[in-house]
Amino acid sequence: MLRFRGPRGWRESRASGNAPVVWGFSAAKSSVASATIYNHAGYSLGVPHEDRVGVVAITWSHSLGSTISDVRFHIPDFATDPVGIAATAIQTVTVHSVIGRTAMYRADIPNGTVADVRVTMSGAINGPHACSLWHIYPSNPTPVDSGVHNSVNGGLLTISDIEVVVGGILIGHAAGGTTGDPYVFAFSGADGAGFVLAASEADIAGAITYSSHHVRTTEANVGGDVTADPSGTTQNFALIAVSFGPPA
Repeated sequence: MLRFRGPRGWRESRASGNAPVVWGFSAAKSSVASATIYNHAGYSLGVPHEDRVGVVAITWSHSLGSTISDVRFHIPDFATDPVGIAATAIQTVTVHSVIGRTAMYRADIPNGTVADVRVTMSGAINGPHACSLWHIYPSNPTPVDSGVHNSVNGGLLTISDIEVVVGGILIGHAAGGTTGDPYVFAFSGADGAGFVLAASEADIAGAITYSSHHVRTTEANVGGDVTADPSGTTQNFALIAVSFGPPA
């Protein structure tokens, strides 16, 4: 079993006296096509708000070495809004050099109630592509904290010292080989018991599996650990965690 702290994302410590964020999990969509552009259509965005943020977790087959070139929200759809709103990468991590990668992106999306999420790859990928989406408001567009951990040959995935704030949300997304679904998530902070499964798929086209989770945070904590247990299997897995809070 491997246990180590993955490369840390940037972090910004803050306290907030604002109202808690409102959030929802829209959907998880996947495709088994080999392509360069994936248009995941018809995501619900909830209620329009000037401080609304969209967060997407993307997992894809990496056997041809392709990476993400562009992620955009097209509101209400690509045909109506072909330019879209560009999303910014939060974290990207390789599950395995020839198996897959997973990433999280975010964008400010104040208007509209439905969107297509269009992901452009650097080249065609040989296999499946999956995309989970959350909408959060009112939210500070800059994450409170984020981190990654990948593990070759299985074992517990751990991201140490994830900072969370009162009235925020903590999102976790794990991906890997064709077994290990559903992953068992945990958070060592006071809100850990509330970590719930949003969506998961196992053995997509015999190539990847993923599991998306989230929990509301009600404490200010700079030392909580996020873990994901891929059912004790010996394949390759990766975990991303990111926390958001109310506007500063």
